[in-house]
Formats: sequence, C-alpha cells, structure tokens
Amino acid sequence: MGQIGPPAAARGIGVSELVADLACNEEALPADLAALRARGKEPWSPEALAEDARRLAEFDRARVGVPRDEVRALDAALGHPG
Repeated sequence: MGQIGPPAAARGIGVSELVADLACNEEALPADLAALRARGKEPWSPEALAEDARRLAEFDRARVGVPRDEVRALDAALGHPG
C-alpha cells in the first residue's frame, strides 16, 4: 500500500487526520482499499481483524502499547542512546 504521508499532504491534512478519516468515512477509502474491504481481504480479513481484537484486548488488560523491551531493542538497533 505504500506510505500514507504523501496522500495526507496532498489533502492538506496530517497523517493522523487521514487515518481517522479513512477509519470513519467509507467514501474516503481509495478504490483499491474499498475493494479489499468489500471482499474481507488483507486488513479486513477475519485473521487480521481477530489479531486487532487480540491486541486491543491485551492493551486494555496491560495498558502497554509496545513492550518496553521492544522499544529498547528498536532504539538500540537505530543507534539511539538508552
């Protein structure tokens, strides 16, 4: 699907605004994404939706979006000081 920054900039809005618009406004979906949604494919597949539900339930339980050890590992891989 590519990066969403350029489409957001083309609309004169931020990425978070574009994501919110796509999530709440079916007419805002590009044709290729609308087709995937209609067919229940890729991000709308039963498996993807179940994984989203699992992650949300885990967040609700633990109140941790990304485990700290994963954040630290990413920081180290990117060469950022701890």
